[in-house]
Amino acid sequence: MRKWSLATRLLTGQLAFILCLSAGLSWALYAQAEQHSYDETAERMLSVAETIAADPFVLEAVAGPNPSAALQPYAEEVMQSAHVDFLTIMAPDRTRYTHRTDSQIGRPYIGSVEQALGGQSFTEVYTGTLGPSVRAIVPVTDGEGTVQALVAAGLTVDRVAIARDAELPGLFIISIAALAWGTLASFLLSRYLKRTTQDRRPDELVEVFAFHDAALHSLREGLLLINNDGRLVLYNDQAAELLDLPPERCSPVDVRELGLPGTLADLLRSGNRADDEFHFTRNRILVVNQSPALAARRERGTAASVLSSPSGWEQLPRSGTTPRWKR
Repeated sequence: MRKWSLATRLLTGQLAFILCLSAGLSWALYAQAEQHSYDETAERMLSVAETIAADPFVLEAVAGPNPSAALQPYAEEVMQSAHVDFLTIMAPDRTRYTHRTDSQIGRPYIGSVEQALGGQSFTEVYTGTLGPSVRAIVPVTDGEGTVQALVAAGLTVDRVAIARDAELPGLFIISIAALAWGTLASFLLSRYLKRTTQDRRPDELVEVFAFHDAALHSLREGLLLINNDGRLVLYNDQAAELLDLPPERCSPVDVRELGLPGTLADLLRSGNRADDEFHFTRNRILVVNQSPALAARRERGTAASVLSSPSGWEQLPRSGTTPRWKR
């Protein structure tokens, strides 16, 4: 890890984050698809059970002498046409009148019925004789609202899983697309950082900054860096003293706003080369040298201007009408 550059470390970290994010997104979409399949199945089973419970034939059959003989063929026809795994019509005491397996007719229904006995329809996931299933239980009531029978319609979990799995290709495409776009963005950002930092490690960048900062402030000449827009971006302590600038480093500011003499401000904004040009401030004469500061790589660099003042003369009190200067 020590030998990795800043760009490489950032790329690795981003890729790890994107992989975790994609995995989390995939799991969330999978869970959503599963829940959607269960909810849709429960809604369909409830619709089937309510339709059967509202059929007058069912209420008439459960009041007859042999409910199973009348209801079993009816239930088998509904199961085939509605594509449900079971349709159980039962007495309030859970005794089955119908079942997919004939041997289970007359035996107690396995599942919850308390809400249906209270007159309320509901859905649940329960493990019965056919295994785990999504089922709906609806009461069959007479004209006075008394519960005369119960109808349970259900679909096994295996069938629900088939519907859920049908949505997985779309979810897989979404996850792969998110991973691909995130990886591409990370790669482009890594390339940009690699160019900008010259593929240096963080500790190398710290050393370069410390060296440049020390060199800048150890100069006895005033040094300014001007960008291509004519804005001052950096200067050292000597430049601050010679040009009456704030001692603290400032944010980029137009050189015309620094209160410099017009000729000096124009020179700095122009970016033209200057060799030992004399410029006058209010109380000093400055010898100015200016040259372009090229970026390490021309394809990404911007030109800056450098002002150095190896010589400065300070104005002394006048003697008669002639100003005097000392160096």
